[in-house]
Parts: sequence; structure tokens; C-alpha cells
Amino acid sequence: MRPARPRPEGGRHPPDPRRCGRSRGVTARGAVLGHAATRLRTARSRVMTPSRSQVDPRRRGFQPWVGGSSIVEPVGNAFLDGFETACRRPTPAAVLEELARTPEQWRGFAAEGAAMATTVRSRLEPWNRGVLDELLRRGDEHTYLMHVGVGWAMARLPRRWWPDVVGLDRAMVPLVLDGFAFHEVFFSTRKVLDARSTGFPLDAWPGGARSATQHLAQGVGRGLWFVAGGSEDSLATLVGRFAEDQHASLWAGVGLAMTYAGGRDADGLRAVLDAAGRHRAWVRQGCAFAVEARARASTTTAHTRLAAEVLCGRTVDDVVSVVDRHRPRVPRGGPGNWLAYEGWRVGLAGELGDG
Repeated sequence: MRPARPRPEGGRHPPDPRRCGRSRGVTARGAVLGHAATRLRTARSRVMTPSRSQVDPRRRGFQPWVGGSSIVEPVGNAFLDGFETACRRPTPAAVLEELARTPEQWRGFAAEGAAMATTVRSRLEPWNRGVLDELLRRGDEHTYLMHVGVGWAMARLPRRWWPDVVGLDRAMVPLVLDGFAFHEVFFSTRKVLDARSTGFPLDAWPGGARSATQHLAQGVGRGLWFVAGGSEDSLATLVGRFAEDQHASLWAGVGLAMTYAGGRDADGLRAVLDAAGRHRAWVRQGCAFAVEARARASTTTAHTRLAAEVLCGRTVDDVVSVVDRHRPRVPRGGPGNWLAYEGWRVGLAGELGDG
């Protein structure tokens, strides 16, 4: 048995040099690894983050914004800020902590970009397979926009690398298709308008081709809000280029975008609502989703309140109550329930009415 070291005056042994060396070695290795991880995240951010010029409406060929400054660039830059944050920050918790410092008006768009980047990371980095599930769980207040961000990633990734959507929230998962379609109409506008299609492989959607077509149409409608520069006349013309059975969902997307992103005053909102004609109820349905999405994330703005009043004739709280009353109660994963979102939309449009 090794004899005990004599205890010096004061009751404490001096540090063991062998242990100190071992501790310094571990600390040094940890510092090196930490520095390497930081450099990897920085490089990943530089490589993965799209150029800011890609959200320039002039480069995209979008129409000049009617009655004021374009909202395309500030929305796009907020999205890219969130994307870059998710590339740089080491964990979903850290991503959300940084997103919380984004101004309320733009925070949802940043969350959307963060979800896109996190989805890409989860597919390209084997050691980060669980980061998307964690982000969606921790960032539930941004569930609408984050599911849209997953769709953006799918539009950029090869199909064999797409995430498995079966385990996502069935009440929200169709927004993945919305995001895919928005990406396509934003970055491949002429192609989508000429083909009257986003090119999504309808056979890949577990809920069936019919529902997929409507979910995609909603995303196209959201994109058209930006393409048309918020002009009611241009929107009516663009929507008219698509099949009649998609018009309701297209106008729902317009209502969602003009409520969430803004860009028109009260008179402009009324003009767009009138341009929708017999599909006014669907503009209101899209508006209601946008109002609830902002209320859920505590990012309600003056424009949110204005849109709720002008388009739905209700307060924000009233709209949120209607949305919640029709919200489907469906479990994650498992069989069935792929039509829950569509039933939700139909119920909302029916209650909000044609006015």
C-alpha cells in the first residue's frame, strides 16, 4: 500500500504535478477542438449562406412595389440572417437565443431561414441528424414558419436527401410544400408561371397528389405577393394563369403573405380582397393563419392588427380564437391524418365567410 502523503500545515496537499499536467493537456485539447469547431461553423456559414443579391427584387425581375418601398429585400435579408445564424451557432438552443434578439417584425422570417439551414445540416452532417427535430421542438412558437423553412431546404436538396416528413406535426407538415413552392416561384418565377407548376413530384407526398397540389398552390400564392409587388391587378392576372381548381388556395397564399409580411395600407388590403372576387373567403383564411402565426410567436405588429380588422372584420384575439377552434387535434406520426390541414383551411374559410 502506497504511504499517504503527509498533510502540510493548513490541511491541503500541494497540487500533484502529474495531475496538473494531465489537466492542462485536457484543457489544451479542448481548446483546440473548440477552436476547430468554431472555424468549421464559420466556414459552413460562408459556404452555405446564399448571396444577399439573390433577394434583390430587381435581379429577380419582380414588379416595382406599388405605393411605396419594396418589402422583398428586408424580408429576404431577415431570412438570410436566420439562415446564417443556424450555420454559425452550435446548437438549436443557441440559434433560438439569437433569433429572440431579432426585431419582432422580422423574427418569423429569420426563424424560417434558420429552419432551412438546420434541415440542410441535418441531411449533410451525419453527426447532426437530430438538430432539426430539436429545433422544431424548442422553437414551437415559430412552427408555421419553421415548417415552411423545411420546404425551402427540400427545394435545394437532391430528393434522396430529403428529410422524412412522416414524423412531423400532421397539422403543420403541409407547410413544407408551401415552402417548396414559395422557393420555386421566388427563384424560378418564369419557369413556374410558364409551366403552371412547381415541379414537385406529387407521387412523393404521403397525403396524395390532390392535397399536395393545393398545399403547393398556397405557397405559389404567397410568392406571387412579392412577384406582383403587392399590386391587386397583377395578382389577379397571375392567379388567373393557373388552373381554376387552384385559385382558392392561391388567394389564400396571397392573404397569408400580405398579412404576415405587410406592404399595403388599409385601402390596399381592401383592393386586394376585392380583386379576389368569389375567393374572398380564402384571402381571409390565409389572413387568419398569418395572424395566428404572429400571435403564437408574440410578434404581432400594427399591421397584423390592421389586416385582421380590414380583411376579417375582427380583432387579433377573435381571429386567433377562430383558428384555434378549427385546429385539428392530431398526433405526430402514425397512420392517417394527412388531410387534417386541408380540413382546417376549409373550416376557417367557411366560418370567415365571403362577406
